[in-house]
Amino acid sequence: ETLMQRAVRRFLPRRHCAGRRFIESDSRHYALPLTHHFKIHTLLFFGAAIGGVVLIRTQRDKLPSWLTGVPEPPPPAPMPSIGGTFSLVDTSGLPVTSGSLQGKWLLTYFGFTNCPDICPEELRKMGEIVDAVDAKCGKGTLTPVFITVDPDRDNCTAIKEYLEDFHDNFIGLTGTAEQVKHACKQWRVYYSVAEGFSANATDYLVDHSMMTYLMAPNGKCKELFTKNQTAEFCVSKISPHIVV
Repeated sequence: ETLMQRAVRRFLPRRHCAGRRFIESDSRHYALPLTHHFKIHTLLFFGAAIGGVVLIRTQRDKLPSWLTGVPEPPPPAPMPSIGGTFSLVDTSGLPVTSGSLQGKWLLTYFGFTNCPDICPEELRKMGEIVDAVDAKCGKGTLTPVFITVDPDRDNCTAIKEYLEDFHDNFIGLTGTAEQVKHACKQWRVYYSVAEGFSANATDYLVDHSMMTYLMAPNGKCKELFTKNQTAEFCVSKISPHIVV
């Protein structure tokens, strides 16, 4: 007696096994040799295995990592808390607060009017971004905002004249040293008089963070852009936030 016969004899009723190689179902007898059962089970096993391989290869992105053996990518880093309450004045000397700007999509940059190169380049790029987003999402969708980090020299008149070289829709903001310091702290902006200039100098440069911030109508920061990222790249990241 073979191992297969002993296994069948053990698990099937004795009356189904005595002297015959068949199983009973619904009172009907199917005289299938045990070798045929083995072949069927083997085919089912390999069919399931092949199906599993095909499933994993074609649906890899939808299957859990423990099944595919491919580790899941780490979750995206949370956006740091940027922005908050502030109180400054615009180029007309009128007060502007964080609350008065809510309800608008803002593209915000911190700089100073005496910057020789980087600030003008970034403000010009911001103008290109605003025009491109407005073309996609409607005129006036995105408002550019410039906040000075040099309040001692950048008064309302200086900022107004400076921004005339860039985009017509720019909102320029300044304030007292303490007001500007508070706003920079809300945006985590670093700034200081560049090395090599005395404390009493009037012709000096300011070292500062060079980031452009996309602020949502609720005052939350949605994107951060560096000076090395092109206007086209920035538009591709901004538009999905606005077009829902």
